Amino acid sequence: MVQWYRLIKLQCRQLWFDSIVGTNLALGKKCNLSPEPTYKLTRSESDPWDLTDGKLACEKRRDDRIWFDPLAVGWRESPFVYISIDLEEEKSIGKVVLRTLGGREQRLLPFPKRIQILLSEDGINYYNVAEWQKMVVESDDSAFIFLPENGQHYVYPLTINCDNRKARYVVIKAEPESFLFFDEIAVMEGQYPPLPVNDSVERVPFQLDSPMLWSEVNALWVCNNMPIFDRIIFSDLRTKPSKATLVLELPDGVELDKAYRGENQISSIYNEISLNNEIFNQYKIELYNPKPYEEIRVWLTTNWETGKEGEAFLYTQWDGGEQEKIAIPVFAYSIEPIEPPKRLHTSISWMTEGFQRKWPNFFEVYKNLGFNAVPFFPRYGIHFDWLNQARELGFSIIYNESPMHVMANTFSKEQEIYTLYEDGSRGDKVSLAYRGKYYQNEMKRVAELSEALRPDWIFFDLELFSGYASVAAKDQLLLDRLAVEQWDSVPEACLKLGTEVLTDLILAAKGWVDEDEVTKLGSYNVSPHQIYQSIFDFQTLYPQMLDLAQPSLYYMGDAAGVGDRIREVRLKMPHSDIIPWLTAGTYGEFPSQNMRDMVLEAFFNGCCGVTFYKIQNFNSLDLKYTSEAIAIATKVEDIIIDGQLISDHELKAQNKETRVTGLKKNNGEAAILVSNYTGRVAKERSGVVKEAISYKVSSPAKVIDLDDDSIVGTITPEKNKFCVILTPLTRSKAFAIIPVE
Repeated sequence: MVQWYRLIKLQCRQLWFDSIVGTNLALGKKCNLSPEPTYKLTRSESDPWDLTDGKLACEKRRDDRIWFDPLAVGWRESPFVYISIDLEEEKSIGKVVLRTLGGREQRLLPFPKRIQILLSEDGINYYNVAEWQKMVVESDDSAFIFLPENGQHYVYPLTINCDNRKARYVVIKAEPESFLFFDEIAVMEGQYPPLPVNDSVERVPFQLDSPMLWSEVNALWVCNNMPIFDRIIFSDLRTKPSKATLVLELPDGVELDKAYRGENQISSIYNEISLNNEIFNQYKIELYNPKPYEEIRVWLTTNWETGKEGEAFLYTQWDGGEQEKIAIPVFAYSIEPIEPPKRLHTSISWMTEGFQRKWPNFFEVYKNLGFNAVPFFPRYGIHFDWLNQARELGFSIIYNESPMHVMANTFSKEQEIYTLYEDGSRGDKVSLAYRGKYYQNEMKRVAELSEALRPDWIFFDLELFSGYASVAAKDQLLLDRLAVEQWDSVPEACLKLGTEVLTDLILAAKGWVDEDEVTKLGSYNVSPHQIYQSIFDFQTLYPQMLDLAQPSLYYMGDAAGVGDRIREVRLKMPHSDIIPWLTAGTYGEFPSQNMRDMVLEAFFNGCCGVTFYKIQNFNSLDLKYTSEAIAIATKVEDIIIDGQLISDHELKAQNKETRVTGLKKNNGEAAILVSNYTGRVAKERSGVVKEAISYKVSSPAKVIDLDDDSIVGTITPEKNKFCVILTPLTRSKAFAIIPVE
């Protein structure tokens, strides 16, 4: 019998050979790697040639676990990786093929978020000619191939077409999600005559062996009515980094208030300068001991009116060189302050107290954005002045905890916590069946911190047992419990022990709660749509122990995917006890307007709240669009909390590409979301699409547009249709259905 990993290995290798039929221009060429590879099991002196030597890793293994083979090249959690190849002469570049590890056999072994191909004829002018972006869920509308990650490793020959462009220099820019591994790279010769390298593509400022500074979203958005941060990106490709100076030249009326490098505020040197007879505010920030990649968080202020536009310049200086200036547009905008919802939960949970304190007027701004719950990480200490201030201002309190992880990290040298094999040796995974003194200490720690904080919400992040199910059958601690309890199988033992662990943690965390207190608890990715890590079964624990389902929906802006998963979960639950984890960019950046769509999809498919990982992923526009969605949902929060999902036969769209979803109450009130994310709206010449929506009502009802509270019309049992207008900037529209008295 052929094992699955052997079969996948053979299939992927055949795909590789099929993909490189022709002339591989990179074969035998040296690769310049920046930063240098950092994964010790694959690192070797031959790394610059390993990716182009024509030799596939793991030839003598039955599997393709290339992270064990020095013929592969790997990096440990580098934000960006650049691989450059000089082909030594100009050629037609047809495609680039990369044997890339993914599948998430371990949490740290996924496919990268994004890969870009930069080409140049002269080594000075580079063009972004093609890219691939990781899709978390499969979509027929995506231009990128979907690579599933189901816990099984594989090395896929990812092909990125370059359209037969003339170039000599090839740069592969990879944005890892975690660890990154490549085995081989092929640059395949294309057809002749080739296209010019700059044909219909964007030039990107890029220089090998230099530091670079740029804006994350190719623009600076400056809020004129509240302090909102943005991010600029620094990357150092030098083989021997030294001090670099970041230069921001901002148009008159736009100023730098403060800047942070990680958790530390950094000073700047200010000068007023003239460029093309216009006044600019120049700020120079010196970076000592620069890293290969750093995000610099900046708070910009402006006296501009909303809608005013200008231009800024970003670049770096270093001993012996200066980056080509990057001209980027500057836009002034405002965020309408809103009142946070009274019943829906809204928070950015993964945000430390330290970050909050560095944010000017944090509590006021956070509230004006529509958030009503402030997160705390008491394992790092509790500052009661900040906690009490949050409570006095009306915020509810979140206790963020990574239980069991703290035990594993604190007592990592204690062998008794690990899996026990038959020969008496210990594994490297904490045993799910361990109940010794360090386990008891962990329960005590959680209980004490929870009582000290007295939170309204408790969010667990329990990811420690990822992969444990694969070794459970060899763990003598588990097998001993299985025998004593007379469970039927190892999978059943995993479920029983997982329930036991979570139950113990919940009882510890809620030990201080009396009948007058209401504290709700959920655990990351423990939800009725799955048995998390083959260990934690939501249905066994809800509602007696768990109060909330918390599906992880890091879907790269895929609003439809968010809505579909929430609806799936809500259909399995009697109430709206769902607070998903969303993100503004953990797996890669996406258009900020998608934040509005994702949040609306979550609420209008039945969530009682939303929370986010993590604040560092947000940019200024992400916050603006999130706030807009919260404002809309707040208007119908009673319907969202108390209602039930509207069935497909009650609510319909005339166009099959249009999504419709919503909730209704017994009194006839309803909240409806109409959306279309397929691209059809953008393709319409007018930029506007009118959608006909029908909703069955038992009596006349007003249809209210929740963007501006205008009355769209009235529907009746006989005439139950209303019209919705969608545009490229407004791909989703929310409505309230209110019976006419």
